[in-house]
Amino acid sequence: MPRHKKIEDRGIPININADDYELPDLSEQQMKFVVLVSQGKSLTQSYREAYDKEDWSDQALSSAASKLRRTENIKKWIAALQIEAMRQGSIKHTEYNVKLMELIEEARDKDQWGAVTGMMTTLGKSMGFLTDKVVVKDERTELKEQLERMDKLAPEISDMFKRKLSGVIPDFRPDKEKVEAYEKQFE
Repeated sequence: MPRHKKIEDRGIPININADDYELPDLSEQQMKFVVLVSQGKSLTQSYREAYDKEDWSDQALSSAASKLRRTENIKKWIAALQIEAMRQGSIKHTEYNVKLMELIEEARDKDQWGAVTGMMTTLGKSMGFLTDKVVVKDERTELKEQLERMDKLAPEISDMFKRKLSGVIPDFRPDKEKVEAYEKQFE
């Protein structure tokens, strides 16, 4: 029997069939954590609310939240909720960018510069500032352009060689008299 979940995301209900995504069962607290994260709350804030840990330090909450977020079950659920939210239209492009900026700030605070760089690239692409550079070379066109340049330069190069080489290159044809005189020495 399919397991359906109805989750409120910014007031918009998201229906998700857990069997479609092969999602594992979660505890009530884990599910609350997943929902809060998918709604855009920070990991620390989501953990604090889901597990009612108001008395924990921010460092302890951050560590526990990060550890929980890295578990496979939680990863699967958050990804599935984000996909469904986009599919059902509850996450708009600007909301996505705002969430990404929040995650960038969170990663900066934790000195996670690799994550910051990756998310900045994603944000730049999302906003249209960056694109994957695709260089398409048509070798035939490039070769044709090179040949045209060579054709234009050919007469100039030919004249230049004629001027430079006239009188510079000696006549290498042997003098018959000198050759005969040399050969007579060995007779």
